[in-house]
Amino acid sequence: AQPRRVAMVKLYQFEISPFCDKVKRVMNLKRVSYEIVEVPMLAFLRGQAKHVSPINKLPAIEDGNVRLADSTDIVAYLEEKYPEPHVYPIVPAEAAMCHVLEDWADESLYFYEFYLRFGVPENARRWAPELLKYDPEWFQKLGARLIPRAAMKATRAQGVGRKSPETIAKELARHVDAIDGLLGDGKW
Repeated sequence: AQPRRVAMVKLYQFEISPFCDKVKRVMNLKRVSYEIVEVPMLAFLRGQAKHVSPINKLPAIEDGNVRLADSTDIVAYLEEKYPEPHVYPIVPAEAAMCHVLEDWADESLYFYEFYLRFGVPENARRWAPELLKYDPEWFQKLGARLIPRAAMKATRAQGVGRKSPETIAKELARHVDAIDGLLGDGKW
């Protein structure tokens, strides 16, 4: 195995975020050294991550004088700065398909995950405390009640939250089957 690269990237994140996980997986694959800066939800809501993410979006990275937010933009930056091993396919048609699938997963499929994690009461009771574990105790209690409401409001506005849980489960299964069919015998 090749050694980790020496540069230290700071990753500002929410530990349970799939977008933050995507960035960590790419940095691990590329053997980029990084330091995690866990951003408490209260600090995030107060805009205390804006010094690294002017759009107040996580994940965000700080790499020397480069500050960048949004997992897709971060991965593209890492791919350019550390091209080996490649994350994106080299064949243009495959790279285009990868772009389409990544955008679909980030902008559409994510809302299924978000709904299931925070919009389903028994799941919210498990995941809201995980999201808030770096916050002060008073905010953990308040946030545990507010997060499911905010999740339902966001998913209703997007569309997924207006559907029944049964419909959401069927659609999610259909999406997974579609990805499986598209990949065939290829790797996930």
